[in-house]
Amino acid sequence: MANDKYLGTKDFQNTAAEINKMNAEFNKIPDKMMECAAALPVFCEIYNAGDELVKGMSEVTKAINEFKTSDEVKQFKDNVSWLNIMHALPWFMVFAILMFTIFWAAGGVCCCCEGGTPAGCLMFFFAIFWLASVILYSIIMGTGYFLKYHQADIAVDALNGKPNLEEAIAHIQTTYPAFWKIVFEPMEEPLNLIFNSSLIFNVLALVIFFYSCCECIITPYKKTKDAENTAAVPVVAAAPAAQPVGNNATEGV
Repeated sequence: MANDKYLGTKDFQNTAAEINKMNAEFNKIPDKMMECAAALPVFCEIYNAGDELVKGMSEVTKAINEFKTSDEVKQFKDNVSWLNIMHALPWFMVFAILMFTIFWAAGGVCCCCEGGTPAGCLMFFFAIFWLASVILYSIIMGTGYFLKYHQADIAVDALNGKPNLEEAIAHIQTTYPAFWKIVFEPMEEPLNLIFNSSLIFNVLALVIFFYSCCECIITPYKKTKDAENTAAVPVVAAAPAAQPVGNNATEGV
């Protein structure tokens, strides 16, 4: 890694040189036994290179700390708590739908319109929760879209040569597959699910918006005046038929 074109920063160069020197000396050791006179210089060089590696640990530690305190890592640590808060995002739309459902059950007429009911005031809260939900999910969708499809436009300044995100990801995947599998792969699928969910959610939010607008404009569940009057007039029982007054009545006298 010290010789890596992206991860091998200048603080790793002395360490990389000593490691290369050790590898060169190791390659001089044959498979068969060596004479002591020939083996002694080789092992002395390996020992000296190892001693230089120990002395250069401070530079390596410094480079690792720079990775750990880089802007990218710091930004991730500062915002990691938002990942837990994201569990509450769907509830914004749940409350919005609840407000609209009560409004719909009361006749679906805004309080400022003719025939409106106090339940029409709930559309104000519906609009607040709906808007908050759409804004938050739009931020997630926009961020996910940019990170997924515009990686070439994101520079990773913490790496040597300042490659873009696309180059850095491709390099780590091919050069250090085990490292990628342990560190990055567990995050890849959940982040894709969040991005895809935000797309679906925003589409459904638009459907809810257009439906609520059409319901408020058309008011298909509004009670008509005839229906209200009919419901207000009490039903009167039919009076019994009057007995006819005529010849039959006089005949009995």
